[in-house]
Amino acid sequence: MARIGHHKSTYIFFWRNRPLHPARSNPARHTTHAPRFSLSVLILVSACFSVNAQISERRLGLYQHAESLADRGQYDAALTAYQNVLRQNPEIAEAYSGLGYVYWNTDKPNQALKAFKKALTLNHRLVKAHIGLGHIFSARREHLEAIAHYETALEINPKLGWLHSTLADLLAGQHQESEAVRHYQTALKIDPSSYQAYFGLGNIYVVRAEFGAALEAYNRALALQPNLSEAYCNRGVVHSKQGNFEKAIADFQRALKTTPQNSLARFELGFVYQQQGKYEEAAYEYEKILPESGDNLRLYHNLSRCYVRLGRLEEATKVRKIAQRLRYVADAIDAAEWKIQASPDNPHAYMELADIYFENSLPEKAFDQYKIALAKNPRLLDAYDKIAAVYMHHNQPAQAIPVYETAIDVDADYIKGHLMLGLLYRRHGQAKKSTEHLETARRLTQEIVETDPTAENLDALASIYYVMHDYAQAEAALKKAINRDAANQKILDNLARVRRQLQNQ
Repeated sequence: MARIGHHKSTYIFFWRNRPLHPARSNPARHTTHAPRFSLSVLILVSACFSVNAQISERRLGLYQHAESLADRGQYDAALTAYQNVLRQNPEIAEAYSGLGYVYWNTDKPNQALKAFKKALTLNHRLVKAHIGLGHIFSARREHLEAIAHYETALEINPKLGWLHSTLADLLAGQHQESEAVRHYQTALKIDPSSYQAYFGLGNIYVVRAEFGAALEAYNRALALQPNLSEAYCNRGVVHSKQGNFEKAIADFQRALKTTPQNSLARFELGFVYQQQGKYEEAAYEYEKILPESGDNLRLYHNLSRCYVRLGRLEEATKVRKIAQRLRYVADAIDAAEWKIQASPDNPHAYMELADIYFENSLPEKAFDQYKIALAKNPRLLDAYDKIAAVYMHHNQPAQAIPVYETAIDVDADYIKGHLMLGLLYRRHGQAKKSTEHLETARRLTQEIVETDPTAENLDALASIYYVMHDYAQAEAALKKAINRDAANQKILDNLARVRRQLQNQ
C-alpha cells in the first residue's frame, strides 16, 4: 500500500463508456483504497506533537519510541509502547492517534475508529487523527464523512500538498469536478513536481471532453514521472478518441513497455486495432489478457466481434455466451450498487453486492463488501459466515477460526459458529476445543427442538450428532423428523447415510 505523503492518484474516469486507467465499469463502483500509514511522515507534515506542561521529557521519549516502532512496522511493540504512554497520562491525544494507525495497519478498523475519535475529543485540531478518520471513512465508502475530515485537516494545515490531491480524488469521485480541480491546482502550487496532481487534472479534463487540456496535463505528469504507465495509457485513450491512432498505439506500447501487466493498455491497444480493421492484431491483444480478464464484459464482446470478422464462428459463439452471462452479472451488480448509493448505511445492501461477487467467483471483491457490512453492523452473523467461507474457498481454514470466534463473541448462541469451530478445531488437531464447540452446538439445537420440534430442526440436530459420530442419536432424531415429514427426500437420504455408518461400526 502507498505511504502517506507519497500519494498516487487512484480515481477512475469514464467518457462514452471508454475507461481510463485504472479500469472499472461504473462510476458508482469507485472506492478509494486507504493506504497503510507512515507515522513519521504525518508527524513531520502535521507538526502535531509539541512538548507542553502535561508531557514530560520522559513521556515524550516514550511517545517518540512508539512512533518509531510503528513507522518501522513493528506494530505489536508499538501498541504496547503507546499503551505505556497512556497509562502514565491518559490525556495525550497524539498517543490515541498513534494507536489508531497501529490498529488500522493491523486490520482492526473499528478499534482504529474509536482511537481516532478519542484523540479528537482530547484535541479536535489533531491533523493526523482527522486524516486517519478520512481514510477509514473513505475505505468504507462513506465519502462525505471522509471529505469532511480531509477538509478539516487542510483547514488546520493547508500546506499538505499530497492531501489536497487525495481530497481531489475523492471529490472527483463524487462528481465535484470543479472543487477537485481547485485542490489539484493547490497541490501544484505547494509542490509543482506533483505528477499525481497533473494526472488527476488530466482525468477530469477527459471527463469534460477538454482533450487539449487533458493532453497537456498528461504531458506534464510524464515529464515529471517518465515511467507513469497510467498516464501513457490515458493519453493514448485521448489520442484514440481524437482519431490519432498511430499516436495512441505508440502510447499504449510505451505503457506496456513500462508496465507489461497493464491489461487496460493492452485492451485499448486491441480496440485501436479493431477500429482500424486489423482484427487479427486486435484478437491477439485481447486473447493475451483473457486469463486475467475477470468480469470485463467489453473484452468478451469485442473479441466475439473480431472472431466473427475472422470467420472463427465457433469461438465467437463461445465468447458471446460468456459476454451474455457477464452482462447479467453486471446488471445485478449495478442494481445492488444503486441500493448502496440510496442507503449507504444499510449493511444488507453491501451483503447483497458481496453475495453477487461470491456467487460469480469474485471472492476478493466479496470479502471487501462483507467487511464493509460488518463495519455497518458488527452483529451481522451471516457476514462472518461468508467471510469465513471466502477463506475456506482459498484453502485457508485456519484464517476462518478467528472469524467464527469473533462471531460467537458477538452472539454466544450462534449455532453455526460453534458447529464450524468444532469442525475446524478438529481439522487442526485441537480435540478438546472441537468437542466443546460441538457440544455447545448440540445443546443449543436441542433447546430449539424442545420448544419447536419441526422436521427441519430435528434434521439439524441429527446433523450435529452425525458430526459428533453419535450415529444412534442421529438416527433417533431423523426418525422423529420422518414422523413429521414422511415425504422429505433430504431427510430420507440423511437417514440412509446414518444407517450405513451404523452398519459399518
